[in-house]
Amino acid sequence: MKDLDERSSPSGVLASWDAGTPFALPGGQSAEALQDLEFAAVLALVAAHAAGPLGAARVQVRRPSDDIYWIRDELATVAEARALIVGDTGLAAEPVPDLAPALQRLRIEGSVLEGPALAQVLRVAVAGRMVSVQLRRVEGEAPRVARLARP
Repeated sequence: MKDLDERSSPSGVLASWDAGTPFALPGGQSAEALQDLEFAAVLALVAAHAAGPLGAARVQVRRPSDDIYWIRDELATVAEARALIVGDTGLAAEPVPDLAPALQRLRIEGSVLEGPALAQVLRVAVAGRMVSVQLRRVEGEAPRVARLARP
């Protein structure tokens, strides 16, 4: 019998030779495994809880990782965010409209935005400011969550 270190897969998952615990699947087989697990349906369920259509779209393109260090870091961030959400501190994501069409239009020299598009830009700016203030507020309590802020 191999010792414990020899029974770990390259991705850090403990594999039991006698119980048949699988190692990470090669790339070609992972798509089939995700289909068997109905991964797309699970992502759709999670995306339905997103703050808006852009958040939902980001959820839909997520894929599993076998990078154990990244996974641990992400789970620690999620744990901090969860503690904020269920506690009295609170934390909320703000839904924002998709500015891609407006930004595409502005790439054309001499173009301007009409009132509705300008209102969308304002909503994005206000939402960004609100989230930024929330993230700075929780920095002492949830430093991993606070690092989500971008200048």
